[in-house]
Amino acid sequence: MTDSKRKEWEAKTHAKLRKLDAEIAELKAHRMEVSDQLKSKRSELSAKMDEKREALEEKLQELNSHSDDAWEDFKDSVSASWDEVTSAVLGVKAALKDKLN
Repeated sequence: MTDSKRKEWEAKTHAKLRKLDAEIAELKAHRMEVSDQLKSKRSELSAKMDEKREALEEKLQELNSHSDDAWEDFKDSVSASWDEVTSAVLGVKAALKDKLN
C-alpha cells in the first residue's frame, strides 16, 4: 500500500473512530431507571466496549511503527479490532434498546 493510501485509510479510520466515540458517549450518558439485571448487563457490556475501544486505539497508535510490507497484515488486525468494538457497541444498544426509545 502506498504511503498516501495508508494515510487516507488512517484518516478515514480515525474519523469513524470519532463517530463511534460519540455513540459510546451517548450510551454512557444515557441515564435511566432500569432493573438490577439490566444494570449488571449494561455494566458488563460497557466494560467490554471500553476494553475493545482501548485495544483499537492502541493498534492505531502502532500504525507508524509498521513497514509497508507489514502494513496489510496490520490493517487486517485493525479491521478485526474495529469489528469487535462495533459488535460491543451493538451489544450495549441491544441490551438497552427498550430504554433508549
